[in-house]
Amino acid sequence: MSAPLRVSLGHTATEFPQWVSEQLVKPINLAIALFIVTLTTVVLNDSQSHLKRLPLVNAPKSMLYNSWNVKTEFLHKSVNILDRARALFPGKPFRMLTSLGPLTVLPPEFGHEIRKSPEVSFSETMQQV
Repeated sequence: MSAPLRVSLGHTATEFPQWVSEQLVKPINLAIALFIVTLTTVVLNDSQSHLKRLPLVNAPKSMLYNSWNVKTEFLHKSVNILDRARALFPGKPFRMLTSLGPLTVLPPEFGHEIRKSPEVSFSETMQQV
């Protein structure tokens, strides 16, 4: 009989019941969990693949430069980032990482097209709310 699984979270330790410990270490359960995590990652990554064709203006400089750094930089330099993007990609859409998450910026020329599109109706959206 094995000891219960203990997980340390900071300074506290959480003890799982023995049946949870036994279920977690079964190879089939580990394989299923790994498959679900992998599948979820692939689906979420692929769901936005069409946006990856658009240039990203303020991409992280390295893997160590995380989203918190990018968001903080956006808060302090958003006007400069937007001006630089408009100069680099005049009349073309681009993506930028903002403090609220990724944002796709369309040029003003698309405004009329978006306004007349039935799929993008402000009044219908407000009625649903």
